[in-house]
Amino acid sequence: MIKMRNYLLLSILTICLFCSAQQAQAHYLWLDPTGQETVQIGDNISIDVYLHADTDDSLVMWGITAGFDNIELTYSSIDFGETVLGQNFYLPTYNSEESTITDIARISLFPGDPLEELTAGEDFLLFTANFTYNGGILDGEDMWLTWNPLADSFEFEPFAIYSLDDLYTAGSGVDFAASAVPVPGAFLLLGSGLLGFIGIKRKTGK
Repeated sequence: MIKMRNYLLLSILTICLFCSAQQAQAHYLWLDPTGQETVQIGDNISIDVYLHADTDDSLVMWGITAGFDNIELTYSSIDFGETVLGQNFYLPTYNSEESTITDIARISLFPGDPLEELTAGEDFLLFTANFTYNGGILDGEDMWLTWNPLADSFEFEPFAIYSLDDLYTAGSGVDFAASAVPVPGAFLLLGSGLLGFIGIKRKTGK
């Protein structure tokens, strides 16, 4: 009975230590640019997604889903940052009905695959999402990171898996709005010339 009780106490202690280790993970994701940005309609725009390392760590794999405002933005492509992680069979896929980009992932799980060594205090570029801006107003975030529990995860050695909730706080995205179109100098000159011509005509008419 005493052995059983000791075994249960040891099991509970192990679980508590594991949970505390999970909560101690303070890596997080962030987007660049953040906040409000003004751009021209038709511009090609890029949004970088970074993983910030709170401590030295080894990244085994990562997978994430990105959502975006499909009225203001048209999806173009995904460019991955420099990484030693393998690509394997993961290819970014655009879901037009849900306006999400899925299978944005890199993974090293096979023997001999290198791991991504992260340095405390540094940012690691996961990927860059490229879009065309269609116009709109400042109405909230235009790109954000979502979480598919069946497909997305961040795994650090030794086999510590974290969800997006542990890594990312919503609200740090970017919001685009159309900037005022500048009037070309030639039109200003033409306009002033026409006004001058009208003024001269009025004088000669008198």
